[in-house]
Amino acid sequence: MPDLNINSVDYLSSKQKNTLGVSTDFYDWKMNSSGQDNIGKILLAILSFKRLKEKYPSHYKAGITVIDEIDTTLYPASQLKLIEALRKFSSKYDIQIIFTTHSLTILENVCELQNDEKLRNQVKVVYLQKVDNQILIKDNISIEFIKNKLNVSLLLQTKASKINLFTEDKEAEIFLKVLLKSAKSHLSFIQCTLGCNNYVN
Repeated sequence: MPDLNINSVDYLSSKQKNTLGVSTDFYDWKMNSSGQDNIGKILLAILSFKRLKEKYPSHYKAGITVIDEIDTTLYPASQLKLIEALRKFSSKYDIQIIFTTHSLTILENVCELQNDEKLRNQVKVVYLQKVDNQILIKDNISIEFIKNKLNVSLLLQTKASKINLFTEDKEAEIFLKVLLKSAKSHLSFIQCTLGCNNYVN
C-alpha cells in the first residue's frame, strides 16, 4: 500500500467524543477507525501538557496521564509505535504515563525497555492480580511470568493432582462433563451418590 499523504488533522468535538480527525488523499476524517480515534484522544492529552509547559513554564511541574487498555483497537505495529512516541513525549514534557494492557506485544516491549540500563528509570512494569477481594501488586517480574499468567499456561503445564468433583448423580456428572469439556482432563469425578443433605453437611 502506498504511503498516505495527510492533508489535514482537525480537532473534532461532539457529545460522544473529542479527538483528532485525519484526512488523507484516500479518505477523510469521517472514515477514521476506532484506533485512529483512540490515538487522537491520547495525542490531545499530550498536546494539552505541551501547551501548559510552554504557556506556564514557571508554574508547570509535571503531568500524569492514565490510559485504560492502551492496546484497544490497535494492531501490534501501531501499539509499538505508540509506546515509543509516548516514551519520548513523557521525557520531553515531564509526563508520567500510566496505562493498563493485556497486549503481549506491548508487554514484551516494555519489559525489554525496563531491563535496558539507559531506560531503567523511565519504564516500570507492574503486574496487578485480583485475589479474593484484594489487588496484589507484583513488580520486578519477567515476561515469562506475565505470559504464563495471561495464557493460563502455567496451570496447564504443571502436573498438579486432578480436582476431585462430587455430583448428586450420574446425570449431573454427564451434564458437568459437557459444560466443562475444555477442562475435563484436570477433573476427577468421584463415583458416589450424594443427596442435598450431604452437600449441606
